[in-house]
Amino acid sequence: MERIFRLRKHCRKSKNPLAKLAGVFCGVILECYLWKLERKYGIQFEKELDKRQEETWRRIRRQIKQKGKKQEP
Repeated sequence: MERIFRLRKHCRKSKNPLAKLAGVFCGVILECYLWKLERKYGIQFEKELDKRQEETWRRIRRQIKQKGKKQEP
């Protein structure tokens, strides 16, 4: 996911229209993954600005790890 995030960030800064389109698709992939995590783990995540998105993904990973530890017997 971090690679997709970095690719999206790079593509959105590009002047090439095709690269910008690739950035849009990266954003769609990230949103779908976030939606999948919300459904799988029952965690509601806040939608945040792009500047803090990397921090958001770290927080998501921590929440998943904590939730996984609670489910273990």
